[in-house]
Amino acid sequence: IYRQMYKMDRRNPLSRISYAFAFAFTNKMDAAFSIFDQLIQDYPEGFFSSLATFYSSALKNDAKQARNSVSEGLITTSETDEYYCLKLAEGYALINEKEEALDWLEKSANRGLINYPFLHEYDPFLENIRSEERFKRLMERVKREWENFEV
Repeated sequence: IYRQMYKMDRRNPLSRISYAFAFAFTNKMDAAFSIFDQLIQDYPEGFFSSLATFYSSALKNDAKQARNSVSEGLITTSETDEYYCLKLAEGYALINEKEEALDWLEKSANRGLINYPFLHEYDPFLENIRSEERFKRLMERVKREWENFEV
């Protein structure tokens, strides 16, 4: 789906970053970094560039660069969307900033991301916070919401 979206509109920053995230999730880092880098080059200012810089740096375990790329605009925009909150949570988890990662993961859950199986087990970028008590408590809540969700 992300490949199709990207092919339909290669200039769109959302299609680019989504495709890069998909590559990262499937451990195709060279492809992810290539797209992140091109996005940053083509759109050096703004939300998607900041997010791409943050996430790419976190994947490379460059904690200093990741932290330095967090702008007020990145924070403000991310706080409005559960998916972007998750991306910040993943990035902070990757650079071992567990409290910050958990803050963003809670924001994500508070905004409606309650996919318990994904968060609890499948998202590889949250691995190093899963043993944290705060994560476990949050997953208890998310699991209840997941199991009781009605359309």
